Amino acid sequence: MRSSEEIEFAKAQDFGRAYESLHHEIAVDEIRGIAQTFTNNIDRIQTVLCLPANIAYWSTAILAAGFQARRELNLDLWGTLSAEDEERVATNIANQLQVQTLKLAEDETNRSGQQAFASQLFDQLIDKWANPNNSLAKPAVEAARATLGSAVTALWTAFEVLIEDLWVTAINLSPSLLDAYTKPEGKNQEKSFAVSEILKMTKEFGGEILKHMGTILRDSEKVEFDPLRAAKKVYEKTFDQRMKVHFAWPDVFTLELIRNVIVHKGGLIDARFVTQRDAVEKEYGSLPRPEWDAILNLKERDTLPLTGPLVKILADAVIQRGVALTKSVDRILQAVPK
Repeated sequence: MRSSEEIEFAKAQDFGRAYESLHHEIAVDEIRGIAQTFTNNIDRIQTVLCLPANIAYWSTAILAAGFQARRELNLDLWGTLSAEDEERVATNIANQLQVQTLKLAEDETNRSGQQAFASQLFDQLIDKWANPNNSLAKPAVEAARATLGSAVTALWTAFEVLIEDLWVTAINLSPSLLDAYTKPEGKNQEKSFAVSEILKMTKEFGGEILKHMGTILRDSEKVEFDPLRAAKKVYEKTFDQRMKVHFAWPDVFTLELIRNVIVHKGGLIDARFVTQRDAVEKEYGSLPRPEWDAILNLKERDTLPLTGPLVKILADAVIQRGVALTKSVDRILQAVPK
C-alpha cells in the first residue's frame, strides 16, 4: 500500500490563481460571462480539494476545545453551556492555544496559514490511516484517491466546456468567422444541412438566424469538440493560424487521456493509453520532467497514480491554457466585424 507521502493530497489544491481575475480582463461582455463560468468551475474544484483538510482542521479544533474546557474550566463542552460559560471556553482556547479559529475563518489575510495547517493535519491523518495494521487503511486512502480522481474529471469538464462555449459564442457574435466553412473541400467538406433542418431553423430563429449560427452548428452536430483533436480542427479552421499556438499543448491532451482512463478503465492503464500518450509527446512536444515522470513511466496494466502533485500540474495546465485561449478569442472578436 502506498503511503500518504506518495499521495500528498494537500498539494492538489496548491495551484495557480491566474484564473481568478480573468473575467476582469475581458472586453467582450459575452466572453466575460464565459470567463466567469470558467472561474466558478475552477473555484468549485479548489473548494472540494480543500474540504477534507478543512474537516480535519475543524475536527482537531473541536477536540482541542473539548479537552481545554474539561481540563481548565471543568466544563463538559458537549453539554448545554450558558452564554457565560461559552465565553469562558472561547477566551480560554484563544489564550491557551492561540488558535483564534473564528478570526482565521473570517480574516482573508490568515486564510493561507489556516489552509497550510489544515493541509498538514489532513496529510498526518492519512499517514495514520495508511498503516497495514489499521483496518481503516484501505477505504480511507482510496477515498482520498477517489476525491483526486473526481477533481481530474472535473478539470477536464471545465476545460471542455470552456472550449465549446467560446467557439459557439464567437460565431453567434461574428458569423463572418464562418467564411472558411464556405470553401469547398471535396470529400472532407463538413456535413451540410438538409432542407428540413433549414426550415426548422428559420421557423425557430426567423430573421435572427445568423445571430445563432454557433448554437445551431453545435446543436446539430455539424461541428464537434470531442475529442480535443476535433476541437483543434474546428478552432484552426475558424480562426486560422491565430489558434495554432493554443492547441500545441501536450499537457491538456494528456489530461484528456488521463480523464478517459479514469472514467472508462477505472484508472487501469491499457495499451491504448500508452500508445496515445506517446503519440501526444511526438506530435506536441515533450512533457517536462520530473513532474510528469509518474505519467510518462506508466506501462500497460499499471494503475494510474492519483496524487496531489499530479492534480496540481493538471490544474495549472487547464488554468494556463484556458486563460490564454479566452483572452485570444476576446481579442479576435474585438477586431472582426459582427
